[in-house]
Amino acid sequence: MEERHKQRLAQKKAAGQPEAARKVHELKLARIAKTSILAESEASRFLDLRELLWVIGTVLYWAEGTKIKQWSHKEQVQFTNMDPDMIRVVRGWLVRYCSMTSDDFDYALYIHPDGDVTSAQKFWSDNLGIPQERLRTYFKKHNPSTRRKHVGRTYYGTMRMTVRRSALLTHRITGWIRAIAARCGVD
Repeated sequence: MEERHKQRLAQKKAAGQPEAARKVHELKLARIAKTSILAESEASRFLDLRELLWVIGTVLYWAEGTKIKQWSHKEQVQFTNMDPDMIRVVRGWLVRYCSMTSDDFDYALYIHPDGDVTSAQKFWSDNLGIPQERLRTYFKKHNPSTRRKHVGRTYYGTMRMTVRRSALLTHRITGWIRAIAARCGVD
């Protein structure tokens, strides 16, 4: 292929990229809008049926889950807590109402370097029923002026549960939260 043909093709490709990006973005916004509308309809049905686990899971996620922020493009379902019962309840909620499977979850333990990492890993593995190999461990930054009270033998760090490939699910849950807020008269 001649050099001038290559240049011409490169120019056409470069000229079409902004338009293609705009179309992809428009399709994404349309999917999000459709998901939000369906989620609010779903929420209304769950509320009318008084689905207690659905309400509890949604409210727990509202309190402790990662929400979409205007300044951040991170769209991922994550729930962080120190209580294994809460993690199990939210995981059960995600399995039941969002059709997640055990393979959809990643687990990350956040612990201070002076904590008993081996005990913490065993604690979370046993309490969540997951093999220790599925548990990634991260150390929190040391803060010498901390007023932290949760130390010693009962300190097992904080668990973050992440749902893989969950960008659209984040918008669905956001719609559920909006529906609950509206039902409670919160604007």
